[in-house]
Amino acid sequence: MSRAATTRLRILGAAAPLFNRQGYAATSVADVMAATKMEKGGLYYHFAGKGDIGVAAFEHAVGQVGEAMDRAAAAATDPRERLSHLIDAFRRHVTDPVVEGGSPVFNAAVEADDSADAALREAVRGAVERLLRFVQRTVERGVRGGTFAADTDARGVAAFFVASLEGAAVLARLSGDVAVFDAAAGHVRARIEALGV
Repeated sequence: MSRAATTRLRILGAAAPLFNRQGYAATSVADVMAATKMEKGGLYYHFAGKGDIGVAAFEHAVGQVGEAMDRAAAAATDPRERLSHLIDAFRRHVTDPVVEGGSPVFNAAVEADDSADAALREAVRGAVERLLRFVQRTVERGVRGGTFAADTDARGVAAFFVASLEGAAVLARLSGDVAVFDAAAGHVRARIEALGV
């Protein structure tokens, strides 16, 4: 890895939890400078401006979460077990977040919904779509393999799965009680079980 790529990665490693914790609008270039111990010129050598840093930090954070999800899913070959491992990965993210501040997808989605920052909004949409497709492909694999019923709506199941678990994770973090997540996850597990032939 080149020196420039290493520096860029170091900036993103410091900026991702900052934006995720404080929010994209509330995080200033000065905050990023303090976190990275770099001058503005150094940051702008690698990024076009604050918006560019924010989007790249979001994508970095989502990439870290995605890697954790990939590892969890890779531990199983059976589609039902794979989905169960993903639920477990969501739960771990409640108690021990991959990126400080909780779910980068949820945090940025709330902010980007009303934001004038089109680049951030598109990055969030892309991340949500990738997550939905990841779950959808697992369900489709289960349909093809006979684990799930042939008439299963894979996209609908993926939307239910992601919305339920992202929402449950937020509620659990707000309440400080992982049992809130476990209760919702129990319903998701029951729904997955009901897809069986």
